[in-house]
Amino acid sequence: MSESIKMTTMQKVKWAILLIVLVALWMIPCGDVYTQQVKHFCMISVAGIYMMAFELVPAFVAALSIPTGYWLLSVAPAATVFSAWTQQVPWVLLGSLLVAQIMNKTGLSKRLAYSLMIVGKGNFYVVMAMLIVAGAIIAAFVPAAVARAALFGSIALSLADAMEWEADKKHAIILFSVVGLAATGCSYMLMTGTNSDLVVAGVLESAGYPISWAEWAFYNMIPGIIEIVAAFLLIALMFRNHDGKESKKMDSQAIYAYIKEQYKTLGKPDAQEKKATVLFAVILILLLTSNYHSFNPGQIFMLLALMAFLPGIGLLEAGDAKKINYSTLFLVAGCVAIGDVANSLALGDVFVDLVMPLLPDSIMGLSAISFIICFFGNMLMTPVALGSTLTLPIIKIAEYLGCNPYGLTMIFWTSCGATVFPYEAASDLLIFSYGKISMKNWIKVGIVRSLVLFIGRFILYIPWFKLLGLL
Repeated sequence: MSESIKMTTMQKVKWAILLIVLVALWMIPCGDVYTQQVKHFCMISVAGIYMMAFELVPAFVAALSIPTGYWLLSVAPAATVFSAWTQQVPWVLLGSLLVAQIMNKTGLSKRLAYSLMIVGKGNFYVVMAMLIVAGAIIAAFVPAAVARAALFGSIALSLADAMEWEADKKHAIILFSVVGLAATGCSYMLMTGTNSDLVVAGVLESAGYPISWAEWAFYNMIPGIIEIVAAFLLIALMFRNHDGKESKKMDSQAIYAYIKEQYKTLGKPDAQEKKATVLFAVILILLLTSNYHSFNPGQIFMLLALMAFLPGIGLLEAGDAKKINYSTLFLVAGCVAIGDVANSLALGDVFVDLVMPLLPDSIMGLSAISFIICFFGNMLMTPVALGSTLTLPIIKIAEYLGCNPYGLTMIFWTSCGATVFPYEAASDLLIFSYGKISMKNWIKVGIVRSLVLFIGRFILYIPWFKLLGLL
């Protein structure tokens, strides 16, 4: 028999803190509000979120323990506890994971990235801009910022090595900062940008505010793109005179030649890649025209993903399905269950009654507070945990103020992109692990990104949402 894994001292401390918190919740006397059901809900939710946030167990295990706990302790009927599976969210995720496998298998994502970079004709800053464009496009089909970070990170690493750009020097810093913008920064603009977006969409749907893929994009693309462009320009400006000589001077012709050579190695698009291109075009058209047909994003992704297995199309095979990370499905469904059960217990209304007297009654004030909560919450919790626990209260606060919940929810959720340290997002951690940016300069980049997001709440999102009638 294999030996059990020994816990570190820090892990023991974390488990001890969780135990103390659970005992404290258990010791609180039940009453009209804090009923036995609510007590069990709080204990199960806190345990699941805590284990997820502090990585005491795999994230999907922590998420799976939440609905299982609700079910075992009869916090809510099974139909409510597992209602996430009857919504579109898990099916959007499963379908898009299969579609992402097509993009990876056919090499279409890499071809897209290099073909856009060629447009820059070797101009360093235009090439960087094209990487961001590629990130925004691929985010529509690949619901994992980590996967996009791996794709763009490998491209950036090979480019930096070929151009002999030294680590933590001007061009390496800007290049890998752009990879962060392309992978992580684009996550919040599209509903399929990351698993956490789907959790928020699921909570919205559970609360009676379903949102389509096209609506999510319409609400967030314009201000999101402006913020990313602003962050890119400020980062480029900040490091324009970065100390230290490059081991090789940046040469536009050399960059252009290298990118063309990499594109050439991909060869001509074969039949499979052409089929994949048509498939993605159909998906995008259906997603953008949701007002003209009855299919929701989950149905669109699942239908076309399953069609990819059919003879004559053959974009996917049985072996490809085995490569899908199905644990993310349970992660998303488990997090959505928190909102479903909390809504069934009317805890959102209770929360509003308790905290509303302490909050400003203006959109400006609430936007500032939600940003601060997200900024510091990222240092302690994962985006999934933030989205699953705070989205419903945000919706209820919006209802209390008599404004459209979509606007305040989007302002809150997009604020979660404000990160400073690499560990706050798995995709950022992967990019940082390439070793091309020091921690000092990564923090500088994170501060710039966060400041842009904070200011963007007031000069972009609030005016835009008021124009759309969302605030």
